[in-house]
Amino acid sequence: MAKLDLLLINPGGRELIYQGLGAELSAVEPPLWCRLLGGYVLDRGYSVEILDRSGETRARGRRP
Repeated sequence: MAKLDLLLINPGGRELIYQGLGAELSAVEPPLWCRLLGGYVLDRGYSVEILDRSGETRARGRRP
């Protein structure tokens, strides 16, 4: 297993921000800032992974 230098976590939180409207009226957005920061670190030769909790919730079919 390769060594991981940086783990970026996108915690989500749609249910806290939008409350009841979050399940039906808000979209799951890609982790743009994690991707930008991760790209910067990758360009410098380090390994990066992104854990996108908001995407995992929707992908598993559970409502927040």
